[in-house]
Amino acid sequence: MKHKIFFLCLNFLAIVSYGQVTLVPVLEGEDFKVNQRFNLTYVLEIKGKNYIQDTPLQLPDFSKFNMIGTASDQITYGDPKKNFIINQIIYQVVLEPKQSGTLKIGSARVIVNGEIYRTEPFDIYISPVEKTAVAATKPMDDIYLNLEIEDRSVYKNQPTIAVLKAYSKNLNNFRKVKNIQLPKQNNLNFKTVSNRKSEIETEGNLSSQVIAVYMIFPKESGTVAVKSVSAMVNHLSSENRIKSNRVNLSVKNLPKDAPESFENAVGNFEVQLINRSEGKAEMDKPINVTVKLSGEGNLGNITLPAINKSDDYVIYPSKIVNNVKTGKTAMKGEVLANYIIVPKKQGPIIISTEDFSFFDPSEKKYVSIPPQTIEISAFTHEQILDDQTTIEKVNNYTNTVLETVNSPVIHTSNLKVQEKAGINWNAVLLNIAVFFGVVLLGFLFRRHQRKQKALLLQKASMKAKSTGSVADREKEIRNQQKVELVDYYIYLKKQLENRDWEGFFRTFEEMNLEVTKSFSAENESEFRNILEKERGPKITEDYRNLIQRIQIERFAPIHLEENIIEIYGQIVELYPHISK
Repeated sequence: MKHKIFFLCLNFLAIVSYGQVTLVPVLEGEDFKVNQRFNLTYVLEIKGKNYIQDTPLQLPDFSKFNMIGTASDQITYGDPKKNFIINQIIYQVVLEPKQSGTLKIGSARVIVNGEIYRTEPFDIYISPVEKTAVAATKPMDDIYLNLEIEDRSVYKNQPTIAVLKAYSKNLNNFRKVKNIQLPKQNNLNFKTVSNRKSEIETEGNLSSQVIAVYMIFPKESGTVAVKSVSAMVNHLSSENRIKSNRVNLSVKNLPKDAPESFENAVGNFEVQLINRSEGKAEMDKPINVTVKLSGEGNLGNITLPAINKSDDYVIYPSKIVNNVKTGKTAMKGEVLANYIIVPKKQGPIIISTEDFSFFDPSEKKYVSIPPQTIEISAFTHEQILDDQTTIEKVNNYTNTVLETVNSPVIHTSNLKVQEKAGINWNAVLLNIAVFFGVVLLGFLFRRHQRKQKALLLQKASMKAKSTGSVADREKEIRNQQKVELVDYYIYLKKQLENRDWEGFFRTFEEMNLEVTKSFSAENESEFRNILEKERGPKITEDYRNLIQRIQIERFAPIHLEENIIEIYGQIVELYPHISK
């Protein structure tokens, strides 16, 4: 029904609007009550190729409402024969009145081609809540999920960050959310970044919490709808399932001039071909060769360049090893394809990979990597034996015996003699030194244990004789728990210089946890209450704003260095007032 009303409004606008730029509000519903949600939609229509939107849509002041959530969509259509384009942007806000009476909704505005366009302000009447008998409310009526994707315009196979948030008026509902289920879709993939819940943020009488962060990889171009993410909410003996909103992604087509070697790699990558076998290569004996793909992008979904087939060697199927972790904007790390190759001829052999290409979204172009090659020289068994000295032949025989009769108690394979190795007196002396070192460490450890035991007995005796007051003891504990902030500042600054954003936020989290423990607070809410009593409301408000800004910046798809620098300055300025 809502969709029908929506499209009727659009058709009405298309008929009555004669100007090139139209901005109107559409209010859904007639009877509005306190704490009852309603939708307010703004429709912006821009006609013509020469009209450029200079600023985003600026909403009016909604301080008398709780802003529950927002959503937006964009529709562009045109007629090549008549040479015109119409761009429609639909922005919807879910509001909840805080008070009854007549409330004014001000003007929304936008700047197009340097000219300001506004909506007319209007009044709505909010009825008070009718007093009825108190009924049991299901958690699903008081908590809902919202899937927020900031970067909705990406290329095919380019990842984008999605943040799943829960909203509720009742703080107890957040701990009841469990068993998150991702939608099964053939046109995109989900990759979990974090299932760790963030601190609960409260604004007005509505609280929110980040309960999961995902990375989404669209597998087709066009408008891709991300279906609802669901979760279970426990309520006494029953369970209810709640669902998030649906989000549309605008997936851009990749350029058409793709090289033949391009398959699905989007990001920035490097390819290496590595010979991992030591010593000389022997005919009909296996050697280990690895194809290494490293970089940042849609790793894990990429088809690696294979090793070219040849009559000079036999290739066995590869074993894939993933050393990939999830970053803030993409998957990063390396993927290894380990091959076993058996030379079939004597002499020089060239091993090469296939061509590999990827699309770099930052440069908006394809990048081709030429085939990687290594050259090995294969020898016959007789040539290798003729080239060995007598001591090397004895070493080879010894190694063969040790490999064959390896003991589960003493791993004799570790005693293998390396090629061209004689008696290594340095190794012998080092082993003797290690033996005596172990004996000495064992003696010192036993001595340290005896001293620690005696010291504990002495402390227990002194504690029994202590006559200090409870307040003195608490002061002593507080002094022992004092956090050394300077050390954390040094680490934060170092990670800032290295542009290690993930390490920066992790170090701050450790510092904040230590400061919280120093106040003997068990959780964030208790710490804020203690902070307000001991440091005052201003410090507490600055602390809350800082934590909120860090949470927003931490899960942002792109980190700006100037924002992190500002956060670092706020940390250095605020925390001495908190911990001193």
